[in-house]
Amino acid sequence: MDQNLIEMNQKIQISKNDDENFVNVNLDQVAELSWHQISVWIRSERRSCFLRRRRRHTSSTQILDSVSGNVKPGQLLAIMGPSGSGKTTLLNRLTGRNLSQYNYEGIVLINGQHAQIDTIKSISGYVQQGDLFVPMLTVREYLVFMSLVRMDRRKFSDHERKCRIDEIIMELELTNCCDSRIGNRYDDIIGSGISTGECRRLSFAAEMLTNPSLLFCDEPTSGLDSYLAESVIKILKKMSQSGRTIICTIHQPSSEVFILFDKISLLTQGKLAFIGSSGEANEFFQSLGFNCPLNFNPADYYLRQISIIPGSKDECLQRINRICHEFKERNENNELKNGNHLVEESTATDLIIDKQKSKSKSSSTTIIYKASWFEQFNALLWRSFISNIREPMITRIKFSQTLTVALLLGIVYWQQKLDQKGIMNINGAIFILIINLTFMNVFSVINTFCSELPIFLREYNNGMYRVDAYFLAKMFSELPYQIIFPTILVSLLYYMIGFYDSFSSFLMFIFISNLIANCGISFGYMISCLSSSTKMAIALSSPLILPLLLFGGFFINNSTIPIYFKLFKYISWFYYGNEALIITQWINIDNITCSTTTTMINETNNNFIIMMMVVVNNVV
Repeated sequence: MDQNLIEMNQKIQISKNDDENFVNVNLDQVAELSWHQISVWIRSERRSCFLRRRRRHTSSTQILDSVSGNVKPGQLLAIMGPSGSGKTTLLNRLTGRNLSQYNYEGIVLINGQHAQIDTIKSISGYVQQGDLFVPMLTVREYLVFMSLVRMDRRKFSDHERKCRIDEIIMELELTNCCDSRIGNRYDDIIGSGISTGECRRLSFAAEMLTNPSLLFCDEPTSGLDSYLAESVIKILKKMSQSGRTIICTIHQPSSEVFILFDKISLLTQGKLAFIGSSGEANEFFQSLGFNCPLNFNPADYYLRQISIIPGSKDECLQRINRICHEFKERNENNELKNGNHLVEESTATDLIIDKQKSKSKSSSTTIIYKASWFEQFNALLWRSFISNIREPMITRIKFSQTLTVALLLGIVYWQQKLDQKGIMNINGAIFILIINLTFMNVFSVINTFCSELPIFLREYNNGMYRVDAYFLAKMFSELPYQIIFPTILVSLLYYMIGFYDSFSSFLMFIFISNLIANCGISFGYMISCLSSSTKMAIALSSPLILPLLLFGGFFINNSTIPIYFKLFKYISWFYYGNEALIITQWINIDNITCSTTTTMINETNNNFIIMMMVVVNNVV
């Protein structure tokens, strides 16, 4: 075993010599991170509706139990443990993210001072487990967008921002793919894009733009093969050698990856089993009688000792409790021997204060944006325009759909005459036009926010931009398409059907149709915002549109609508759009000549025409 450790140290020394050409980064400040007595519970609240005073019954499940540790600048710490041991929860507690459903105790210190969540976020970067990108952007464009929303213009000029992007691309070996689209590996239409390893390095690049002193990585090797996993950890090792403090969670590293860590922390059942260097881990487990065999991956061996094997749960729990208890006693004895207490009197006071704060319903943290609202809007608008322009297939489909509907309706209602039959046909064509303008636009935007919801949530939680800036930028980027396609549809149908031959009426028809289309678009946006997935949005759209369509003034007479359904009429754009288009069509027509051979039919038709004119005049 000692020979294996010597070989590991030699490999580490060789890897350090290979990194002499690493770009030295001047950090604003170094950060020593320590955490003390971190405990986390899942908060479950239920309210009783049968009591006048609502009582909350709180039941919780503990995830972390008094976990402590520290990592110094220039060190790479790996938090390891079996699944469900609390690795990601500990990382979230250290970064102050995703804690709304948890109760927690303990404190986090940076350079010996109590660290607020805003402080941690301002000097740290967080690389989450999944890679989420806008697929139509190139690698360089993605970094440009991140620099616009994350790098303060008051501190960085445009030239400095560009130099920083070039430096990061070179540092993380993204030069060969910097002008390639990120793509989507699961979508054949968009294309494969860059590789998995390049995606992971791009995630690091986005966080490194702000030159953070602290870097947190959640499962950076997840989904990678052994070679790519080793290359990713080597990149993290290089970053730590420049003075950064890096903490990552990792499930089951290979032996080549394991030797790259300066420090390891073993978690099991929410408890701390060990924290220290790999050599100290070997000595600790040997003292307990757990000797790692020769030519065996130490990480696999340590994880096996702190894991629960099916069929021998009681024996495994006894072993785990023994390891955790023994490490806790040795750690306390070392602190007493060195005259250092883990939690001093001031720290204990901070623990009480932090415990009281954690019991509040949610942590009231103020997001400090690096860019102004207008800068956020410009960056988001630029990104959305690029995504729309680089999807020509979607534009072609929308154009083909518009052309097909226009030709179909134009042929069916071709050149209607102004007689009793033509009146009914023209009114029917108007309402069919409203229906098509609604459904075509509702379903064209119904997945706008559903498809980008994970990206939006991640970027918003990282404090990149505001919600209103994102919504307005997305809406304005699609506005040209939302005006062009309804205009094309109405322009083709107007003279094919034979509406009133007047240019002013034609322009009014286009204007009203665009208003109807944008009402449908807004309705689609609303459904998209209310839905967590595209399937849910599609399922909600039809039941919500049906009442508005039914009381739109065509399928049922307005005077016969029950009073308790009147509300649907007044919130229906079908109703207002139908009235507006009918007025535009018939307001300038004073006489309609009806030619029939039967007097009774003549009288009936004349009465119908008179009634129609009276209705129009009353509406006007």
